[in-house]
Amino acid sequence: MKIIIPEFLATNGITSTSANHLANIAKERIQDLEAELANIELFSTTVELINGEQKTLRTGYDQIGRIRTLIEVIARMYSFNAWVREAIRVKQELMDQVSDMTVTEYCKDNGIDYPTFPEATEVPTQASLLNAMPIKERNEYFTLEAYAATYGKHIHRDGDVSQARQRLMQVTKEPAVLKGQGSDAIIYNYAATVTTGDMDRVFFDLQSRYRDYEARLNAIKAEMADTIKRKTIEAKNRDTQLQEQYNADVQRLNTEFAKYQVETRNAIGKLKIVLPDKLRPIYDELNALGKSSQD
Repeated sequence: MKIIIPEFLATNGITSTSANHLANIAKERIQDLEAELANIELFSTTVELINGEQKTLRTGYDQIGRIRTLIEVIARMYSFNAWVREAIRVKQELMDQVSDMTVTEYCKDNGIDYPTFPEATEVPTQASLLNAMPIKERNEYFTLEAYAATYGKHIHRDGDVSQARQRLMQVTKEPAVLKGQGSDAIIYNYAATVTTGDMDRVFFDLQSRYRDYEARLNAIKAEMADTIKRKTIEAKNRDTQLQEQYNADVQRLNTEFAKYQVETRNAIGKLKIVLPDKLRPIYDELNALGKSSQD
């Protein structure tokens, strides 16, 4: 919203205070003249008493040549008031425009780029890091994850291999078990098909392999976590710097804009109303009326 000063407001002319004062005088002058026109009666009125005495109640208006003069003066007064009142209104409107202007409008009008609020720096996630991995490394990660999960599933305490080992150890300790009573009694005999030592070696080998897969997988995950942590700190520091710069730029512009508003309002406040040549005689007339009323 560009502030445009019209030609009828300039450094030379009459002040708004003076214009308002003269407009009030013109208004009073208009009221007096219109009252005269309103009271025009073009005939005299008399009354005649019973005793023949006559009394004049009202003398008719006979200065009909003055009617046009009165209307002309009233019209001139109205034209003066229309000019100065409009100028006063426009001047106040300009003041309001400056007051209501926003800093973004100020920047647009003056070709200034208003700072853009900084977007938060994107922080990597485990998924994004995986997607960015070369095919070989990405395949290694998923392979280690699959192997660690598979080994862990079978050798954990509730896993099938772990349970089979536990059962082998049990039957080794109790190769025969009596179930039932009397004639229904049944003896279950268990014969191990492998030794507990051989099974322990297999089981511990599986555990060792599981720990190896798990360790290699955790190393990759730890490296990814370190990358995420480092990138997060870097992003936070960058965002903080950008935010501080943004705040400083906005503060600078707000200060500049506030100064512009004060200076522009002051400049507009000092503007005077330029009178057209045709209104000069009316101004002189009203000015004379104003001075005479003060005497």
